[in-house]
Amino acid sequence: MHDPGRTGSHPPSLLAKIFTIITTTVLLACAVAMSIVVFAVALTGVAVFGAYLWWKTRHLRNQLHAQMRAAERYDSDVIEGEVIRRDEPPRLP
Repeated sequence: MHDPGRTGSHPPSLLAKIFTIITTTVLLACAVAMSIVVFAVALTGVAVFGAYLWWKTRHLRNQLHAQMRAAERYDSDVIEGEVIRRDEPPRLP
């Protein structure tokens, strides 16, 4: 007799179950290994770019530090404020 609820497939054998478990484990291990490699390559790229940027901006940083040291020496002589200047035409006598 034909059972309409069944699709005609047989339940997987023990060998098929073992093969599925091994295949899944190997694929998962490969995925983890690939993610580690991609992370290491990305981290190396970021570190190299950061070192390059740090090296290229060292002169600018030195200039900024020198300006800050010079500003600290003359800080007490600086008076900040606003000047409002009104240009008036000269008065004739």
